[in-house]
Amino acid sequence: MNSKKTMGIIIFLLLILFGLLGCNNNKTSKSQQQKTMKSVSVNDTVSTTKQTANNSGNTSAKNVYINARFAYRIEYPKQWNNIVESETQDGALIYYKDDNDIRTFGEKAQDGYMDLEKEKYKSEGKKIDDFSTDDGVKGIIVTGDENNKKLTHVMVFQNGNHYDFYALVKPDFYKNNESTIMTMAKSIKILNK
Repeated sequence: MNSKKTMGIIIFLLLILFGLLGCNNNKTSKSQQQKTMKSVSVNDTVSTTKQTANNSGNTSAKNVYINARFAYRIEYPKQWNNIVESETQDGALIYYKDDNDIRTFGEKAQDGYMDLEKEKYKSEGKKIDDFSTDDGVKGIIVTGDENNKKLTHVMVFQNGNHYDFYALVKPDFYKNNESTIMTMAKSIKILNK
């Protein structure tokens, strides 16, 4: 890919990102915008608007989150419209209601990162399987129970980075949204291959 085409894609992604952030500024409070992903623990209750999420698992209407810093995207249900970008701009909280936590983030992958994560999760008794996005990017999926909730953590690797989808949700939410969670994880698309 030549540099003009790459620059064009980056500019396009930044325009989309700024458009999405502009829309979110109208929908979320200032205190929510200032909250970082790292400061929101799994047990935090973050206030949201009165609109509730549809638990039907229907992902026919979708929003797209694009992360300009790590150049990736992920699809999520249209009705989940209170997404909060992290201050470090490495990802976003996608759904954080009723003690359910669904987020995405990217990060530089140190040497041996995948092996370290596998060992950590294995020692916690989690199930680890190979995973592939709809786009064919390889990684792992970790599933299991944690603090009376269902964990789904997908990590895919490319270009020295790992791109994560993380969901820690109540069992009833998981039961009603399992296909949505998997569809979101599989929708991760890395934009600068």
